[in-house]
Amino acid sequence: MERLVEIKPGISEIYGGWKAKVKPIDCVEETMPSPTAEHEAAHTVAALLTGSCVRKASRIPGPGYSGITELNGFNGVAFMAAHALGCSGTGYDRLVVSQMGHDPDLLAGVARGVLSGHEEEISAVASLIEVKETISGTEALWVMNSARNPQAEVTIINPAGEKARHFVTKIRGSLVFLSIDL
Repeated sequence: MERLVEIKPGISEIYGGWKAKVKPIDCVEETMPSPTAEHEAAHTVAALLTGSCVRKASRIPGPGYSGITELNGFNGVAFMAAHALGCSGTGYDRLVVSQMGHDPDLLAGVARGVLSGHEEEISAVASLIEVKETISGTEALWVMNSARNPQAEVTIINPAGEKARHFVTKIRGSLVFLSIDL
């Protein structure tokens, strides 16, 4: 007989003395990102969501800037993403977009729409930038996917207290669903 069981992180009894130990897998260290990391994360996520290649995103300051996101080419939506989210330090972003002949307010509106519903990914990318200082586009994609599809390690413990099974599964909301044979 098979049963579908929903359990929360921690240790839960699932049936007849069998227990499940669930530990969420963190994709990135819990940290409070700096305003610069949040700003660069907005550019990075918008660029990746609109098909641009991100070479790097960094919170390390350089001559005339607090951080930088390098793309494979101009992307007005990504350029205006930080402004669209209300980040500080967007004057240069607006200036460049205007000088390229685009309407910064129009592109900021498009960026707001593109980023809507992607707050967890932006937060995860910002945390990674804060921790590592500089990340690649591949690292940003990985952490975005991990934020969008969280996973947990699950250990099934038999009634004798022995580890019977160990695997990784998806978390849906704050629950893990297990299909178990009884």
